[in-house]
Amino acid sequence: MAGVAVANALIALVGFCTGILSARLLGRRGRGELAAIQIWPNVIALVALMGTHEAAVYYGAKSPSRARTYAASALALTLIADVPLVIAGYLAMPLLLSAQNRAIISAARVYLLFPFLLDCYGIPASSLRAVRAFRPWNQIRIAPGLGLIGVLVFAWLTGCISPVFVAFGILAFYIVLIAQSMFSFSKHAEGRFVPDRSCWRPLLVYGLPCVFASLPQMLNFRLDQMVMTSIVAPAELGLYVVAVAWSGASAPLFGAISAVLFPRIAGESDPQERSRIFAYTARNSLVMVFLLSILVFVATPWAVPLLFGRSFIGSIPSALLLVPAAGVSAFNLILEDGIRGLGNPVVVTWSEFGGLLVTAILLALLLRPLGIVGAAIASLCAYSAVSVLLLFQARALTGIGLRQLLLPTREELVTELGRVRSAIRAAI
Repeated sequence: MAGVAVANALIALVGFCTGILSARLLGRRGRGELAAIQIWPNVIALVALMGTHEAAVYYGAKSPSRARTYAASALALTLIADVPLVIAGYLAMPLLLSAQNRAIISAARVYLLFPFLLDCYGIPASSLRAVRAFRPWNQIRIAPGLGLIGVLVFAWLTGCISPVFVAFGILAFYIVLIAQSMFSFSKHAEGRFVPDRSCWRPLLVYGLPCVFASLPQMLNFRLDQMVMTSIVAPAELGLYVVAVAWSGASAPLFGAISAVLFPRIAGESDPQERSRIFAYTARNSLVMVFLLSILVFVATPWAVPLLFGRSFIGSIPSALLLVPAAGVSAFNLILEDGIRGLGNPVVVTWSEFGGLLVTAILLALLLRPLGIVGAAIASLCAYSAVSVLLLFQARALTGIGLRQLLLPTREELVTELGRVRSAIRAAI
């Protein structure tokens, strides 16, 4: 849907702008401390969902008259699951954030309210898809990023700019988001917003495999920062967060390609045609990934200090490694959605587990001696390992050789470059 694609682009743009604004206002140390406050509560929140938000969408779409009941049941289930995870996080926070000061550890403990708030906001918001209320769903999805900008601007205007103030401001804003999400869902959905324990089993049966499939990918993206909060000084963590933000600048384009590729392949009945579409998209996307990564790589030395401030010049070495890493990750995203379209999601899960193993090993070996550069090397190697595993699995699934999966023909290359030139001219 065009509205969903536009919303995805806006969310990515707002996210990039918040990255710049938070770095500018908080500085290196403050940006690292804000990341330290948020990282573990965010991970706990995603794990505690247990895929029930997707399950609520699935069952709500099958039985629209009970959409509210499924959402309420999923919400009750995740709130219960939050309790032991949050208690464990509260007790473990001094160890998890051992490189941070007491004020940041205390703030992170308070920020453990976030999983509860995210559940109350996210499940009703996500369930809007079950009743095909895509316009309010898109509006609600954009709101958190805009809210963060509002919190940062308010903190700056009041002279209270600090990572703790911003973190608590985010918590306060999520209370507003909950009211918006609940109101919008109640307006569009049917049934009673009352939990039904008989719904819990089907919600878990559907949701837990979703967690198993997505957890390794999530950890691949977050494990470096999770580990760094206990080892790396806040200022160094702030440099790394900015490097990650800059390297992901091109992600929305490839996210849009993968979003279209999955249903296109899944909807094709002819196996040979599905394989042809997969191979064509993979090899031509690789060209775009390569060209865009070169542009971002070349721009990195001057763009990082220009956008984020000269205090973040130390981000440049790790950013130069993370830009190609982000390119490989973008290519992986396209391969993964293509493989899902071929009907083999388990392949994606095990490939991500392989990358996660590489991430863990290299972080253990490189993080202490090399700091944030070691973390960037670990990410580049891990994403590359996932790519290799996916490509060999794709070759087995499609019967198409690696050359055809990776190298476009001269005619295709001319066509794709022509499209890029046309897009640049239109933009100018």
